[in-house]
Amino acid sequence: LNIPLEVLIQPDLRDLYTDEDIHQSLELYINEMYPSLRPFTFDLAYLINESLTLKRFIEMGVDIYRWNQPNIKAKYILTLNFERDCIQHIIFLNELGIKNKYLAQYLSYNPWIFKENLDDLYVRINYLKSKGFNQENIHDILIRAPYLLNLSTKIIDTKINWFIKKFHLNNNNNNNIKEFIIRSPKLLTLPLQDISNTYFNMHSLLGFEHNELQKIFQQYPKLFIYDYKLIELNFDFLFNEMNIKRQYLINYPPILKQSFQQLRTRCLYLKYIKRNQFDPTKSNFISLKNLCLKTNDLFLSICYKNIYTTLFKLYENIMFIHDTPAAFYGRGIKITSDILEKWYLEFNNNIEEFQNYLLNQTFDNPLFACWSLRVKYRQTFIKTIIEWLEKHNNTEVNSRWYELIVDLASRDSSEQDWCHTIYILSNNQCVIHRQSTALLSHGLTGLSNWPASIYLSDYLMKRIHILENKRIIELGAGSGLLGLTLLKYSDKILSYTFTDYSSMILNLLRQNILLNFSDDIFNKQIKIEELNWNQYSIDENNQNCYDFILATDVVYDPSVIESLVKVIKILLQINKQCSAYIANAIRNESTYNQFRQALNLSSLNICSIDTDIIQSIEILQLTISS
Repeated sequence: LNIPLEVLIQPDLRDLYTDEDIHQSLELYINEMYPSLRPFTFDLAYLINESLTLKRFIEMGVDIYRWNQPNIKAKYILTLNFERDCIQHIIFLNELGIKNKYLAQYLSYNPWIFKENLDDLYVRINYLKSKGFNQENIHDILIRAPYLLNLSTKIIDTKINWFIKKFHLNNNNNNNIKEFIIRSPKLLTLPLQDISNTYFNMHSLLGFEHNELQKIFQQYPKLFIYDYKLIELNFDFLFNEMNIKRQYLINYPPILKQSFQQLRTRCLYLKYIKRNQFDPTKSNFISLKNLCLKTNDLFLSICYKNIYTTLFKLYENIMFIHDTPAAFYGRGIKITSDILEKWYLEFNNNIEEFQNYLLNQTFDNPLFACWSLRVKYRQTFIKTIIEWLEKHNNTEVNSRWYELIVDLASRDSSEQDWCHTIYILSNNQCVIHRQSTALLSHGLTGLSNWPASIYLSDYLMKRIHILENKRIIELGAGSGLLGLTLLKYSDKILSYTFTDYSSMILNLLRQNILLNFSDDIFNKQIKIEELNWNQYSIDENNQNCYDFILATDVVYDPSVIESLVKVIKILLQINKQCSAYIANAIRNESTYNQFRQALNLSSLNICSIDTDIIQSIEILQLTISS
């Protein structure tokens, strides 16, 4: 460029020049200046404003930060023209069902797809179809193994044959081969040498026989994706320190790929509380699958649930749902002198041993700190035991009981934000329920449990057969006690959809579900959905057809009554055979009368159900007028 040196050094001097060519050349020079490509800190974000291709990818939701490393990938992206190099490949992926967020995810991990010839890509898809994979299988495989389409059919076929020989898969059984690819398609994209090294080390160093490794592969092929060092670390700890038999590890191989720190912490914790029993033939064992649960809350709930059920195994006759829900509403088990006397006989009248057992299983149990019960319930529990002990002549009451009661007396129950209640059902299932101790918390009523859900649970569990193989939706589910109780009481409910409008309530709902069920139940039997009654419309939701609508204690605010009745009517109109059960505690007669009037105006059939429950709670059955 014909620009004087002094202008390049100090651009302000350009005003001294009258030659327009110099001014244009200088503007062009400045506009074409780009950030330097630095090998270790290069970031495509510098170039977004200058690249139309990058802008289009960002609009699609692609995570372009994944393209920064290695540098060769970033430099390749900068050579692409969106219209010329990308459009046809994106159309191809759309034809495979890889759209929207899946397309963005795919391109985030595999921008190299744009280097592949389209004809070659169609050949590779046809190859997968020839192996018996349908459109849904191919979509799932490519989402989980984006680089698979970058491999030629010859390479893919070679790798499949290698797995067949290495793990003695049945070459004549196409389903056998399909199964391992569907379960772990990423294996086909990894170097075979890495997988072979893992196999060799597990055989030579860890002592697994060839037939055992084949069984592991058939059960969990994904294990061979992980670094052998992690597998070795977990095996050494479980086999040598925790004395878990090799056969148990073979039966559940995912245990070998868990986070070592998490696995070690959980095993040592079980050892501390004397629950390190992994033999399935013995009582009170912990399965290896439970050690792999995603959250610590879910893992601890398994331990806590088992201990709690064992602790009160003698007292099913006073537990929830026999004749009345009094025990349920009474926040758990009511310990009485008669119960303690009967229990005491099991310890051969050894009062010291009996006291130590009670303390170890309750207040001195580490799990008790994780699921704190209400302060008032704990006080009643301890006072009952102390009174019973003091009635026994020549009985020395353990000082620990007095320490506990003094500690509780010094606490302000209002300081306790959350508590847990464990309800034992008549089918010996238990419901662990977390809720706020305040009736109104964070401006919400749904974080706490309300009486009507207890009584509607009682009513429906006595008639559980009407809910079997049915689709249920609960409006204003709150902390979820009604749904959790019904799902624990019967495993034949087809689907149950919890709904509420607050993200905080929905988060609590998810916590309570994970305390009681494994996370794989989501989207299979249980769903959680945000539902704003004011925005619900038949046009948007007519695809959701339910057999039963449930709601408890939803009539408390006159401003929501009209919207609530509208939602109920819409759901009943979608399925004419649908019934709604609405239970409410009548706190404000004016508000409740307004609700009844709104129901009458909606032309719904209203039936007030006669029950033996207290008069302040009413259960209504609603159906659509024919």
